[in-house]
Amino acid sequence: MGATGSPPLGYQWQKDEVDIAGATAASYTIDGVVPADAGGYRCVVTNDFGFAISEVAVLAVDTQPPTAANSSLVADTGQILCFDASAPIPCPAAGQPFFGQDAQHQGYQPTYTLSDDGLTVLDHTTALTWQHSPDTNGDGLVDSTDKLTWAQAQARPAALNAARFGGFADWRLPTITELYSLIDFRGTDPSGMAGNDTSGLTPFIDTAYFDFAYGDPDTGERIIDSQYASGTLYVANSGMLFGVNFADGRIKGYGLAMPDGSEKTFFVQCVRGNLSYGSPILVSNGDGTITDLAADLMWDASDSGAGMDWESALAWVEARNAAGHLGHDDWRLPNAKELQSLLDYGLSPDTSGSAAIDSDFEITTITNEGGQADFPFYWASTTHGAWDGSGGSAVYVAFGRALGWMQEDGNTCYTLVDVHGAGAQRSDPKSGSVSSYYLGAACSGGSAYGQGPQGDVIRISNFVRLVRGGNGPLVASFTFSPTDPTELTPVTFVATASRALSPYTFAWDFGGTAAQGQVVTHTFGAGTYTIVLTVTDAAGFVTTSSTTLTVVAGDAIFLDGFESGD
Repeated sequence: MGATGSPPLGYQWQKDEVDIAGATAASYTIDGVVPADAGGYRCVVTNDFGFAISEVAVLAVDTQPPTAANSSLVADTGQILCFDASAPIPCPAAGQPFFGQDAQHQGYQPTYTLSDDGLTVLDHTTALTWQHSPDTNGDGLVDSTDKLTWAQAQARPAALNAARFGGFADWRLPTITELYSLIDFRGTDPSGMAGNDTSGLTPFIDTAYFDFAYGDPDTGERIIDSQYASGTLYVANSGMLFGVNFADGRIKGYGLAMPDGSEKTFFVQCVRGNLSYGSPILVSNGDGTITDLAADLMWDASDSGAGMDWESALAWVEARNAAGHLGHDDWRLPNAKELQSLLDYGLSPDTSGSAAIDSDFEITTITNEGGQADFPFYWASTTHGAWDGSGGSAVYVAFGRALGWMQEDGNTCYTLVDVHGAGAQRSDPKSGSVSSYYLGAACSGGSAYGQGPQGDVIRISNFVRLVRGGNGPLVASFTFSPTDPTELTPVTFVATASRALSPYTFAWDFGGTAAQGQVVTHTFGAGTYTIVLTVTDAAGFVTTSSTTLTVVAGDAIFLDGFESGD
């Protein structure tokens, strides 16, 4: 806002002729435009001699859900708290330690609708429809009697389809990526908790929409025995099934046979719709970046080349931004779901000799705890919250073997095993020393360091892969001036776009006349025009914003029927 006159000058911004509280500077900025911000803006400037009122600038806003072919948007993790290396903290500002973590990134929020019959839940973000409950025996309770063996799980969709469950006949077992789309990192991990009281715990699934139960100690189960089956077997071991544990917040490969020879059982929750979900559309941009057109994400084709603790990983990302890495300054440490979306479950070190990721990505080779060539664990920006509210661990995804130290065949020493498979999601301490997690002697010599029931290896020093985009639905808006032009008076239109994946392209339709660019000028004759702005982001997602403009002969102009589409 530019104004001249005898000082001091006072400023008061108004929206639709109503004062905006606190808007008393020479400029007014709206961060994160939403539909409620649409309207006419002006500034009243005053001094000791009187006042002047600026022209009105009209802001048109649209938040129509973005569209792109074969959409596979990654739903947000739900994490809302920030953490340091051990506990919750106020979310840090840029330049402070621990800036850039999960809770500071607003992605595509899960939006659920429970069906009128209470049988199904639609996730509007992923376009997947789920069974509301894993209550397979229909007794109204979720407990161990609902769990199924692998063979029974495979037969479950056919039974649902024959019964047209929820009115549908296209149910299927979810892939591991589909199942993981439901994980909610507001959850708290019971691991290490004394006793069996679950009343203070939060599951890793939204229980406002989905039925859930912890394991039942009265039947010999552990509290954490709430493993859900996917339809994805481990490519390196067909006797291992990937599942999501919504009690402790992990993906693991689970053996189909228990140590006593019995068959393992799982909760089963079937899915339908969006057959393309979890299928990335990767495009190498030729500049060191790779765009996933389906997920609205851009990745660094290379990794950090070295491991580091979690705080250092967040700081490393900020250093890359300060340097304008690969031409961008908005890189992030990916959240758990974004990082998991990169996994290719058809690959593994023991079958393809590669990491579980598309070959377009460069990945550092490491030597693992057993002396084998392997591939790293990668940090997510997501804290793995503990039962007591602490946050000393963060999520990682295993693109190589998910190793653990096991006591096999009655031995007191420990053997290193690919216990959960390439593609597992587990957690590591954010800081500290591996030596603090001593288990005992390794059968091959040396020492074993690990944690959890399967002795998950501890590294603490994990790798980083940068991501950008995925910032939630694409938002488009525009202003124009003057707002009261006469016939044949040039009108300047200024477009803005936010969220999704930049850069953006802008296309205009002035009632049949097209234009391109973020700032354009157009001259109208007398008449009524529908002004449509179409914004496309770097992954091909599209949204629009529009308003109706009526121009009359002479010097009169008015807005008729302003609208913000949805």
